[in-house]
Amino acid sequence: AALTRSRWSRIGRLVEEAQTYLGTHGGWRFTAENQLEAPGGPLDMTLANRTGYLNPLCALGDGRMVSVTSDRTIKIWNTGTGLCDRTLTGHNDEVTCLCALGDGRIASGSWDKTIKIWNTTTGQCDLTLRGQNDRVTSICAFGDGGVASGSKDTTIKIRNTMTGQCDLTLTDQNDTV
Repeated sequence: AALTRSRWSRIGRLVEEAQTYLGTHGGWRFTAENQLEAPGGPLDMTLANRTGYLNPLCALGDGRMVSVTSDRTIKIWNTGTGLCDRTLTGHNDEVTCLCALGDGRIASGSWDKTIKIWNTTTGQCDLTLRGQNDRVTSICAFGDGGVASGSKDTTIKIRNTMTGQCDLTLTDQNDTV
């Protein structure tokens, strides 16, 4: 759509509202250069070297964090150095979600309808979970090592990440989970 004067004005109002909200809810502010600054001051670093759209992030708890993106990769970052320690590949479509499992592994979900369980030390995929009938759109970990995954097929599947077995399928959703 064309960027009309009216649309530009609405965009400007949205930006002003966002700036006001961020400033009054948590101390975020925009600098004179229109850079977003965290409550504690300038950010320590920017992690670069990503391609595609950046999707979820998750902390591993050992000074590393994980990012996924539309380029089908998962990157493990050292937040002390700002460098990428490892790039994980294996999904056949966009990676859309991830979570830390608490035992040094992570789970990632993809539009390729799979969930992969990764060893963050070796970078190897330990297990591929199949069974969603459409894109995997969300994932969360349970304390016992299990994961719940949501899908565009409107189901939630609860799985064991050691065996890959699906323990339960919840089907009372009306839309993408």
